[in-house]
Amino acid sequence: MKRPVKEATASRALCKKLEAAGWQTWRLETRQASGVPDIVARDNEGKLVWIETKRFRKLKDGVLHCNGMSPAQIAFAAKCERAGVPYLLIVVGGPHPFVFESRATSLLDSVDFPLFVLTDTHYTSLVGYKECAHALKAGKLFIGGSA
Repeated sequence: MKRPVKEATASRALCKKLEAAGWQTWRLETRQASGVPDIVARDNEGKLVWIETKRFRKLKDGVLHCNGMSPAQIAFAAKCERAGVPYLLIVVGGPHPFVFESRATSLLDSVDFPLFVLTDTHYTSLVGYKECAHALKAGKLFIGGSA
């Protein structure tokens, strides 16, 4: 049986792919600042993207099950959303990466983020991080269909 991919392993691989695409990345795994995402990435124009990675558990009946976000992580994402700062939730270790962002701060409109580095990505918009807090805490996100 194949072992599940760890978040740290997937974060390192994502950073390498972003760096190969010309981005600068910093992994911020810290216990000092509650809610701070795993990665911050910067493009050549200086635009920042916050990235939180979570581990895939299963996909059943159109619902993606993953490690849930803490209340502090959801609050950080909601603050980014209100400020118009791009924030991605990327669920790793499944059949392919699942990328979530808020419709309020569409990353694809503001930053030329290289989603191509995430081969066969399933991309979904959330109504909003605050509005989806219950689902994000539970780690159960509806994506529709099956992967």
